[in-house]
Amino acid sequence: MARMTQAHLDARRENILEAASTLFLNRGFVGVTMQDIADEAGISAGAIYRYYPSKDDLIHAFFELCVGYGPAEMVRQTAPEAAPLARLHRIIDAVQTMWVENKGEHIIGEIQTSVASIHHPEEVGGLLRDAREQLHTALQEIVEEAQRCGEIDSNFDSEAFVIAMHAWVHGIGLIALEYGEERLEEQLDMMFGIYHEVLRRLGPANGGRAGLLDAE
Repeated sequence: MARMTQAHLDARRENILEAASTLFLNRGFVGVTMQDIADEAGISAGAIYRYYPSKDDLIHAFFELCVGYGPAEMVRQTAPEAAPLARLHRIIDAVQTMWVENKGEHIIGEIQTSVASIHHPEEVGGLLRDAREQLHTALQEIVEEAQRCGEIDSNFDSEAFVIAMHAWVHGIGLIALEYGEERLEEQLDMMFGIYHEVLRRLGPANGGRAGLLDAE
């Protein structure tokens, strides 16, 4: 019998993780068995243990996948030549496009990881903290550049502002998903439109003043 190549082993391992991710996203962790994952991946129940010795190993790999899709790198690569406030608008557009294309899977995975990190702060929490610190640092650099340029009020605490931005985006995704896949794009358009309006009200049209509550 011919030996499997490393490329074949890696592809099989990735296929199993993809199958597990699909089930975890749709059904959560508790209701999914190793047999379910094997069936989804099209392999025998016995074979799956060669790649992932336990369901916990698969769940951990799923967490790594959720926090490792590169949001910080996406932020750094989005419109680096643009003015900082314009970059923030472009980043929001990129996030919205990503959510529409993958039907919200990233936000579901990140929310599940957030909940798991509360119950497993050492194991999962570390993964999530590292990813968020990288993301927040990348965004904070842009916000502080916008403050230096007079595009965002310099009185804002840039760290707190970035955390609020991230929390807001999380909330937008969660609420949009509650309306179902058929209305996801419509809800994202509406809610991200408000986000863009808030960013505009922080801009130079207000003379560097954050007139969030001012009448038009």
